Amino acid sequence: MTQMDPSFIDAMAKSKEKLSLPESITPAELYSLMDRDRNRFPGDFKLKKGLFGESIVFDKYMDFGAKIKVRKDTVIITRIEPSNNSNSRKRRSIGQLAEVVKTAQTVIDAVKTGEISEDLMGGPKYFQDICKAVREMLQSRMNSSI
Repeated sequence: MTQMDPSFIDAMAKSKEKLSLPESITPAELYSLMDRDRNRFPGDFKLKKGLFGESIVFDKYMDFGAKIKVRKDTVIITRIEPSNNSNSRKRRSIGQLAEVVKTAQTVIDAVKTGEISEDLMGGPKYFQDICKAVREMLQSRMNSSI
């Protein structure tokens, strides 16, 4: 266990980052830039086509992932969190529910004692590292951060 970093709450709460560029970019162009510098990113990613356009999707780490969408000159990075919809809750076994309770108790204990483990911060830190890598890669093209 390590001492709780003051930015812990911010890291847990942050689920989206928007980056504004001086000119438009397509998801395919952004993917090409990212692919050329693939070793900069903490996880693997791929360009996906869907009903609402293209996006860049990162593999999950500790049940957390990230999706990058582009709207003209804005790059939007969204955190994908562990599923919490009602259908998945209905299918959980007693053992899985016990694990959820154990995890919740770990979070409560961490907040009370001021100590957190890597297991608790791994997913949100993964998202932060993705945001940082995209921000650094696009720094020369960015005019401001929203």
